[in-house]
Amino acid sequence: MREKILALIMIGLAFNSYSQKKMDFTLTGKTNDIPNNALIYLVDFDNRLLIDTARVENNFFVFKKKLPRSPIRIMLSEKGKQNSKIFWLENSLIIFDASKTDFKNASIIGSETEDLSIILKKRLEATEYRNIDRIK
Repeated sequence: MREKILALIMIGLAFNSYSQKKMDFTLTGKTNDIPNNALIYLVDFDNRLLIDTARVENNFFVFKKKLPRSPIRIMLSEKGKQNSKIFWLENSLIIFDASKTDFKNASIIGSETEDLSIILKKRLEATEYRNIDRIK
């Protein structure tokens, strides 16, 4: 069962990556209680490389550029803060919504890869719990 789920996700990732190679991504962020001109960092999580920075204005920020690859697992964080969010970014219009929460619990809208990742994680957790019940 796990192999089938992983195979479907890999096919989806490959198709998504192939179909969107030439596009730029746009990441629009909503925050709360972050002062104007605060820096937000966009980091390639796997390679620990800075991709870009953006300044917060009225609790909004925007990143728009080409990604080194797509999809890519990134970390978004505020300069000097421990608050961060790791998620999948791809060449599309993506919304980061932390308007009613902190970075770690922000909603990500528009990333199909992130949506698939969340579904896979929930299914794997459910499978692990069922297997634990069988052992007892």
